[in-house]
Amino acid sequence: MPESKGTGRIARLNRTQYGFGNNFLGPAHLAALRRADLLCGVHSMANGFSGSKEDWRKLESALLEIDPTLEAFADRHQLSLSKNHKWPERSLSWTDPVRRLIQIYVEDEKRLTYDLWLCASEDRENKRYWKTEFLLKDVPANQLAHGLRQNLERGRELLQSWSSEDLRLATVLRSS
Repeated sequence: MPESKGTGRIARLNRTQYGFGNNFLGPAHLAALRRADLLCGVHSMANGFSGSKEDWRKLESALLEIDPTLEAFADRHQLSLSKNHKWPERSLSWTDPVRRLIQIYVEDEKRLTYDLWLCASEDRENKRYWKTEFLLKDVPANQLAHGLRQNLERGRELLQSWSSEDLRLATVLRSS
């Protein structure tokens, strides 16, 4: 694996092993860590978010509005729905045996925009393979719910169309 030129916490994290769920470091998680580095001295919440409870409520408000749609979609397709891994986000995931993820997260807290990111991954021997795509980028909070059902369906169909052969090497995993 190529050596990162950075020496900070983000560079160190990018050189280590990550998976999905509690072990996955996707765009939302990297963004949260970058922001945490920039918000030195600001109150840190129990989930790792650095900022006030009011800041959290502001960032999560658009996600709370779409929760019923996400819950219905997860139920309809028998997907797992998780929320807020250290940064305001929602993740729909399933495995068949490729691990598939639809993630909606705060992209820019100042402009209050969100991304919808797709990822399919699979571990083979000591390597992780994946394919990713942004279905939506920098969507304003007041437009996040617009067309969400269709975008979720489109994202799920796209992820389902990706096979193990479509995945490319993402990282070499550390052995346990």
